[in-house]
Amino acid sequence: PQPVLDATIPSSYLWHDDRKSFQSFRQEFGLNSARSNASFTPKNQENNTSGILRHESIIQDAWSDTSTQQLQSSRLAPVINRIKSSLSWKRVLFEFALVLLFSSAIILPIVLPYTVANTGEIATTMCPTATPSIILTSTTASTSTSSSTSTSSTSTTSTSTTSTTSVTTTTSTALASCTSSCVNTTITTSSNLLALYPFDSNTNDQQNMYNGVINNGAAFSQGYVLNAIYLNGPSQFVSATYIDLTYKSFTIETWFYLTALNTSDANLFGECAAAANDQCLHLVIRNKYLFMGFYHDDCAGSTVLSTGQWYHAAFVYDYTNLKHLVYLNGNLDGSTGPSTGPYIGQSGAVTIGFTGDGGGVFYYQGYIDQLSVTARAKTACEILNDATLVSHFSFDNTWSDSGPNSLPYNIPQQGNPGMSIVTGHKNQALLFGANSAFFQSYSYTALGTINQPYTLALWIKPTYLNGTVLHLSSDSTGAGAWVIPVMGFTSASNFAIHTWTGSSTYIVGPILPLENWTHVVQTWGTSYGLRLYINGVPYASVTAATFNAAQSQMYLTVGNSLAGGTYNVGPFGGTTGAFWGAVDEFYVYSRELTAEDVCVLFRM
Repeated sequence: PQPVLDATIPSSYLWHDDRKSFQSFRQEFGLNSARSNASFTPKNQENNTSGILRHESIIQDAWSDTSTQQLQSSRLAPVINRIKSSLSWKRVLFEFALVLLFSSAIILPIVLPYTVANTGEIATTMCPTATPSIILTSTTASTSTSSSTSTSSTSTTSTSTTSTTSVTTTTSTALASCTSSCVNTTITTSSNLLALYPFDSNTNDQQNMYNGVINNGAAFSQGYVLNAIYLNGPSQFVSATYIDLTYKSFTIETWFYLTALNTSDANLFGECAAAANDQCLHLVIRNKYLFMGFYHDDCAGSTVLSTGQWYHAAFVYDYTNLKHLVYLNGNLDGSTGPSTGPYIGQSGAVTIGFTGDGGGVFYYQGYIDQLSVTARAKTACEILNDATLVSHFSFDNTWSDSGPNSLPYNIPQQGNPGMSIVTGHKNQALLFGANSAFFQSYSYTALGTINQPYTLALWIKPTYLNGTVLHLSSDSTGAGAWVIPVMGFTSASNFAIHTWTGSSTYIVGPILPLENWTHVVQTWGTSYGLRLYINGVPYASVTAATFNAAQSQMYLTVGNSLAGGTYNVGPFGGTTGAFWGAVDEFYVYSRELTAEDVCVLFRM
C-alpha cells in the first residue's frame, strides 16, 4: 500500500490578513454561523487537512453553517430582499465579485500543485520551525525481496523469485521537539589533541610529538580505519616518551579488536612512574571488563567483552569534578567519584599493549587502532560521535572527511571529470555533471560488519531523476565479492533505498522535485528495520531482521555505480548508472539514528 503523509499547510497561506474582512462581511449580512472565531486558528485549520486541501472554500464557509449544514434562511431572506430593492445593488455585487477574485488569488496557488494527474499526492510535514513543505509525488511505496544472488567482480549469476513483504508505513507528523540530540555536536579541533596514533603502517604520532617505537616485533594489518597494529605474542608492545597528564583532565580513546582474552589483564595503554597511589596510569581489560586505574583509584566497566569484534573505548578523567568515566562504543559503561585521583605520575614511558602496574606483567593480544590522547575531559556527546560518526563530507571547498576518522577518498583522475563545487544547501556542495563523475570514500569497517546498525544521510538536488546516488562495494571498482546500490532512482523516477538481508530488501519512495534540495536518510537497525526519512520525517519502514555484510572494509561511492551497476540491483533495474545533480552534507553513522536525531540533522 502507498504510504500517505499528512499535508500540513500553514493556515496563513489560506487566511492571512483577510480573516477580519470576512468576519465583517458575515456580520454585515447577519449570518449566524455556529463556528466560532477560534475555529479559524492555524492549529484547527491544519488538523482539518488530510493529504489534500479541504474542498470547503472561504465563501462557502461564510454563507453556510458547517456544523448544522442548514442555511439561515429565516434571517437571510430579508437581507436578500433588501439587496434587490436597494439602489446600490450593483455596487454590492461588484464588491462581492472582488471578494471572490481576492480569495481565488490566495487559494489557487496552493490547491493547483496538489492536482497531479495519475499519481498519488504526498506532502511531507517538516520538523518544527523548518521551511514550508515541498510536494512529493509517488506512484508506489512497496517493498520486495528477491532470493539468492551471487556476484563477483567479473560476472554475476542469479536465480531469483520476487515476493511482496509487509511494509510498515509511518504517517508524517511534526515532532514534538527537535533539539535533544548528539548529532549536532561540534567535532573537536586538534588544539587539545596531545597525541594520535593512526597505526597506518607505522607507529608515528600524527602530532609528531610522541612517536612510538615497536618492541620485540609487531605487524600491521587491516584495522578499523585503514591499518592497525597487531600485537600477537609475549613482550610485544609500543613505547613512546612520557606525556604529562598530571593534575589535569584528559581523554584517551582507541579502537581495539581482541584475538585472545582471559581473566588476567590485557593492557591497552599505560604510563607508570611507580606502583604507588595515583602514580601508575593503566587502561586495561581486567576480568573481561574495561578498567581504568591510577593505582588504588580505579573504575571498572560493566560490559563483558569478547574476542572477534571491534570496540571503541574512551577513558575520561574529569579533574574539575575528580571523576573517572569509562565508555564503551559511545555509551557510559562505568564511573566513580567525585573525589578520585588526580593522576600525579611525573615520569614513566607511555606503553601501548603493555603496562607494568606492579601487579604483574601482562600483554595485549589483538589489534589496536586510532589511539588518541586529548588534554581535556570530552563530553558524552563527543564520545558518542567519536564512536559512531564514521564520516562527514561537507564538500565545503574540500574533499576531505571532517569526521573523527578522516577517511580517505578517491575521485576521477582525468582532466575534466565533470565535477565541480557549487552553492549548496549549506555553504558549498558537490555537483555531478558527467557519466564518468563520482566521489568515493573507503575503509568503512562498520558497513562491512554483519548486523551492524547504520545510517546514511545527505542532501540531494537532482538534475534528472535517474542513476545511483550511493553504491556500496567491497572493491574500489564498484564491483567485487559484495555489491549493492543503496540509494538511487527507479525506472519510474521514484527515489528508493536498498539493503541486503541475504536477499534484496528495499523501499520505493516518492518522486523528488527536480532542482530542489531534499534531505534523504536511510537507517537500518533493530528498532525499525530498514527505514526511509524524507526532509526529517519518517516516510516508510520495512522489516529487515538482518544486515548480511561482507565482513571486510567497504567502499562507498557517491553519484555512480562504476563497474558494479549490474549486481544486486534490487529496485533500480537498469537505472544504476550515473547520477546527475548535486549532493551536500553527507554523513555516515555506525548506529541507527532516532527520529529525533534525523530531525535535528535535517535542521542543521
